[in-house]
Amino acid sequence: MYIPKFYRVPIATQHELIESHPFAVMATSVKGELHGAHVPFVLHREEGPYGTLRAHIARANPIASVLPDGPDVLIAFSGPHAYISASDYASGEPFPTWSFVVVHASGQARQLSDDELRIQLRELIAGQEARFPREPWTLERATQEAFDGFFRQIVGFEVPIRKLEGYFKLHQRNSWQDADSQARALRQRGDDTAAALADLIDAHNRHRRE
Repeated sequence: MYIPKFYRVPIATQHELIESHPFAVMATSVKGELHGAHVPFVLHREEGPYGTLRAHIARANPIASVLPDGPDVLIAFSGPHAYISASDYASGEPFPTWSFVVVHASGQARQLSDDELRIQLRELIAGQEARFPREPWTLERATQEAFDGFFRQIVGFEVPIRKLEGYFKLHQRNSWQDADSQARALRQRGDDTAAALADLIDAHNRHRRE
């Protein structure tokens, strides 16, 4: 992925995006044809130099048929993004742009055993249930019949990350006055995604105005 030097970020920052936006697009080749799948991942930061991702897909998905072969995959995670009007710049920038945060992770996929898949399911469910202010739902609450029926329909896999690239286009190349102006304009739009992007612009430019 092409990343201008202004927009590169540390590994820890990329991990934070993966964990806060775990639903990603995974692409690979199946019989010479590109296939994509939309998948929620669990990141294990400590496994390998860049971490390891684990997930599952439907057994009927064509990608499942090549998992035993260890295919190379590309996984793209996206965070908040939005159109930025030229009117949003304090300096009167002549052109609009698009602000965004994305992370690309690539590596060789490995199919999980049944026992490993059970662990992956528990980790995925526990991580998401922890976001809610209520007693978490667990696999143990499912009937054996329901679990067995679901389990037969999925295949688990992991991807030890071989390459990790983060592109955080948050106006670091512009003046901090421009960044502040854009953050204010985003918050005035009144939607959660724009507000989240404004928070990121503030966080990545704060050091330049202090």
